[in-house]
Amino acid sequence: MKRICTKSLAFALALLMAVSITAPVPAQAASKKLEVKVKSPKKGYTLRKATLRLHTKKPVQLTVRQNGKNVTAKASYKSMDNRVLQVNRKGKVTVKAQGTATVIVKYGKTKKALNVRVAKHNWKPRKKTVKVRKGVIYCSCGATLPENEKKDCDICKKNEHVGYGYCCCKLLAHINQHITNNEKTERWYGYKYQKVKYIDHYTCECGMTKAGEPKPKDE
Repeated sequence: MKRICTKSLAFALALLMAVSITAPVPAQAASKKLEVKVKSPKKGYTLRKATLRLHTKKPVQLTVRQNGKNVTAKASYKSMDNRVLQVNRKGKVTVKAQGTATVIVKYGKTKKALNVRVAKHNWKPRKKTVKVRKGVIYCSCGATLPENEKKDCDICKKNEHVGYGYCCCKLLAHINQHITNNEKTERWYGYKYQKVKYIDHYTCECGMTKAGEPKPKDE
């Protein structure tokens, strides 16, 4: 009889332990981490984990969620350096100057530190290549004569060839070589298509863009 009671008690304890292990975790014990995101503006920022980099003077609206629930209006906000940025009770960040500051977001007993850096745009050129018709000078030897270079040249100014921002020394060197060799040389003006690279626009890591150079046109 004692053996039967002992076995029954052991079975009951094992069953109780199994139930306690597989029992679902109550909602109160679930993770209460705060998730902070940027609602606006659409561009002018990058947000990675707990670091927010701003490249805009426009107000930045934060949104806060806890376990998928929007708690933006109920959360509290505090800027640790009001000289760099300020944040109101609705989570709107106003940029004051370049620098770094920490925004403390708190909801209930849970809080999160958001590291904010206000910096200038890091513009990078985005180039394109297009074919354009350009005027060129041909030589009777079949060569295309060098174009005038955009630079000040004292020699050209002295001889009144071009000068004042342009240099034609390379072009004249080709002609003078023919003259030195007692070769006849003729020149004529024509056109040919050339590939030209230009800066189409600039982009920043935050996603903003600005205009680049005008697109080259046919001459």
